[in-house]
Amino acid sequence: MCLGSAILTWKAAATRSVLQLLHSKSDVVRQYMARLINAFASLAEGRLYLAQNTKVLQMLEGRLKEEDKDIITRENVLGALQKFSLRRPLQTAMIQDGLIFWLVDVLKDPDCLSDYTLEYSVALLMNLCLRSTGKNMCAKVAGLVLKVLSDLLGHENH
Repeated sequence: MCLGSAILTWKAAATRSVLQLLHSKSDVVRQYMARLINAFASLAEGRLYLAQNTKVLQMLEGRLKEEDKDIITRENVLGALQKFSLRRPLQTAMIQDGLIFWLVDVLKDPDCLSDYTLEYSVALLMNLCLRSTGKNMCAKVAGLVLKVLSDLLGHENH
C-alpha cells in the first residue's frame, strides 16, 4: 500500500487518532470502526498495513476485554484479532499480553456466546497455541484449559 500508515493515523481536530474511534461513547461509531479494521484484517495486505502501527493491536485487545455489552463491536474486534494471529509477530504480542487466559475464561461458558464469538475465539486460541510460548501459557492453567476444551468437544452448535 502506497499510503504508508497514513489512513488510520489521520488526526482529527482534537489531535486524536482515527483509531481512538474504537473508544467512542457511541456504539455505532465503535461498531463501524471495528468493522473497518476487521475488513482490513481480512486481507494479507491489510494485516501488513495494520501491523505497522503497534497501537492497533493494543487498542483492539483493550476494546475486546472492555466490550461486554456491544456484541457487534466485540465480534468484529475478535475477528480482526483472529486474522492478526496469522502473523507471527502479532501472535507473539498477543501471547505476551495474556490473551490466551482471556480466551480460556470466555470459553468457559460457550452457551452464552454467539456462534461467531465461539468460532473465532476457538480459532484464535488454536492459532496462539500453535506456538511453544502459547503452549507454555496454557500449561500454567492446564486443568482449566483441559476442562474448557473437553466442554467444547461436547458443545452442540446451533
